[in-house]
Amino acid sequence: MRLHQLVKDIHFDDPLWQERHTITRPEQLREVLDEILRPSALDDMIAGLHQASMSVRINPYLLDLINWQDMEHDPIRRQFLPLASEMTASHPLQSLDALDETADSPVAGLVHRYPDRALLLVTDRCPVYCRFCTRSYNVGVDTSSVIKIRAQSISHRWQSILSHLRMTPRIVDVVVSGGDCARLKASQLLEIGRGLLSIPSIRRIRFASKGLSVLPMKITRDHAWTDALTVVSDEAGAKAWKSPCKPTSITLLKSRLPYCPRPIFYLPKA
Repeated sequence: MRLHQLVKDIHFDDPLWQERHTITRPEQLREVLDEILRPSALDDMIAGLHQASMSVRINPYLLDLINWQDMEHDPIRRQFLPLASEMTASHPLQSLDALDETADSPVAGLVHRYPDRALLLVTDRCPVYCRFCTRSYNVGVDTSSVIKIRAQSISHRWQSILSHLRMTPRIVDVVVSGGDCARLKASQLLEIGRGLLSIPSIRRIRFASKGLSVLPMKITRDHAWTDALTVVSDEAGAKAWKSPCKPTSITLLKSRLPYCPRPIFYLPKA
């Protein structure tokens, strides 16, 4: 389907429809954008994606927000769809693990760099993939230039992480990231949320996600997922010393994110 057909589809506001029509291979862009971009521009974009360390993953919602009349300078296009012509040589000391997270990982999937807080990498998938991802060493699928580091299964990884947190009471603040927790099932969100709530030393839990800005219909239409987040928030509130929150990241583009204000009202008030 071409972009104008995707945008007019009656199921556009359905997160599962967005998932099914998400671009995951560079060559898919030819069919979607062939009426919008010149062949040379499409070739430039596809070549850029083949050179990138992150695999392509972009949904119709974001494709519709791009200003294709000036796509070279559009910030959303630059965030998700690199052009080969704009790429420059990497710094000789650059590494895929740019923040050296693996050096501070006592167990796979947990980064403990600061004394009282930790980063829990709950999954290696996101709704969409940003080209500047600092976790490109394991987020997303393999590319022609990068073989990703794969951790053990989610359930095994989580049990190892929760065990370590129980044995490390100085950690009181946990950021649940990934990947992105928006890719978790409702049951998984409940499992990891309740697992963290069961650890007495943890006082603050933050579910970090770009879902509000890149797939807002996940919050307005996936009621099971939003309900699971609400349950975790309510159960945390019942424990007076627990404080949950959900930080997000939004690319501000002259109010071109029409869906964003509405989903905010669906989120639990921590």
